[in-house]
Amino acid sequence: MSTLKLARSGSVRRRGAAAAAILIVLVALQLAITLSVLGGARGADLSAQRAGAIRALYAAEGGMSMALREIDRNSDEDGDGAIGSISADANPATGPVMSFARANVTRTDAGGTATLVARGLMGETLRDLRSQVTLTSAGGGPGVLAEWWPMSGSTNSVNANGWSGTPTRTEVLPLINMTSTGGAPMWPGGPTANGAARFSGFITVPQAGSWTFTLESDDGSRLYFNGQQAINNDGSHGMLMVTGTSTMPATPVPFEIRFFNNGGPWGCRLYWQGPGVPARVIVPASAFSR
Repeated sequence: MSTLKLARSGSVRRRGAAAAAILIVLVALQLAITLSVLGGARGADLSAQRAGAIRALYAAEGGMSMALREIDRNSDEDGDGAIGSISADANPATGPVMSFARANVTRTDAGGTATLVARGLMGETLRDLRSQVTLTSAGGGPGVLAEWWPMSGSTNSVNANGWSGTPTRTEVLPLINMTSTGGAPMWPGGPTANGAARFSGFITVPQAGSWTFTLESDDGSRLYFNGQQAINNDGSHGMLMVTGTSTMPATPVPFEIRFFNNGGPWGCRLYWQGPGVPARVIVPASAFSR
């Protein structure tokens, strides 16, 4: 009887040892699976981070290219109200989407140089690029580049034109001195009303310092230096003067005037007053280049 009990006791011990071994194997297998899943998750996270960083970089590069093109063409192509910036509120979350990420470019001018900072945002990943552009005359000779567009109807803002399409007429003017007139075409063969123009190039003051500019127009107009608005004379009105003061270097500064006529007489004139020019006068042709 005792032998039988011993045999059963040995059998129980063997079964217990086998069960423990199986349990150890199962725990090890579960641990391996858990580590594999965690490793895969970490790998997926790393891959997502890499993809986000690449997309943020592509967005920054795309934004920088847009800003440099605006400066090269002296044109606000993204319509944010400034040349050389993209979504100029400095918030990348509101910028245009490029390669699934958002782009934002800010511009700061000093000493004839524009510093551009482009930022790409993908989720919480940011990538920044920086570039500097020397602001000099484009070497196209004297005068002002004038681009003209017809308008399909009435408006109260220069921004209604869009400014991104191909102008109907392009010409070079010696200066910006168009007195208010009615019945005359806005350009040869053009309409007598409901038209828009962009005047652009470089302006050079005879002495560095504080200069007062006056923009007179019928109807609305806006003046920009280095892509930053200097005078807002927008709206539908008769010949009206609006003045603004800017600190100017004695080197060529990019400028742009946007102008529209809503109907009736039209005109646009630019004046200055500053060091060596004590009274307000029309900006002379010698100040302009393109």
